[in-house]
Amino acid sequence: MAVPIDEGVLNALRGMDNRNTRLPKPLLIKVYISSLKEEFCQERRMLLELVGPELQSLYDDRQIEIEIVDMHFGTGPTKITQIEQDPYIMRDYLHEIETCYNNSKSVFFIALIGHSIGRMPLPTHVDEDIYTRILGDTNITDNESSLLNKWYAKSVQKATEIGHGTDENSSRYQYVLKQDYR
Repeated sequence: MAVPIDEGVLNALRGMDNRNTRLPKPLLIKVYISSLKEEFCQERRMLLELVGPELQSLYDDRQIEIEIVDMHFGTGPTKITQIEQDPYIMRDYLHEIETCYNNSKSVFFIALIGHSIGRMPLPTHVDEDIYTRILGDTNITDNESSLLNKWYAKSVQKATEIGHGTDENSSRYQYVLKQDYR
């Protein structure tokens, strides 16, 4: 004899969801490990390979899943970071931190702080007034000016993208780092 399935479960399986659907959220503790790539390599490896599985074994009987996220683990040599190769990857890092925050039932972020602050990535967006002030600086060389013009393209950003104002016709100019800036 078949067991009747709740209508809410069927709707969820069909991809239809509404406010009346009452399905339990998975119990998840998703922890983002933040550090410079060249620092704490062994500590991060131990967190992923030893501490994570040990924590998981402690919480298995409670049906809680432990997930440790290290965006640097297994990404190649420690001398060059992914952000240096592609500054746009910072958005992925921030999205993953936000995902850990939204999904975790507990701690979601561990910062391993060392002796250095690392190199600053290129900004992916520069406001027009800042861009013109940089170009107008008397200390900037012609070579630096040409690199700035080569790497950044002028772009229009709508007010709705900026998050300011309600007038959809208002916009401002920005300079956006080109994907192939190198």
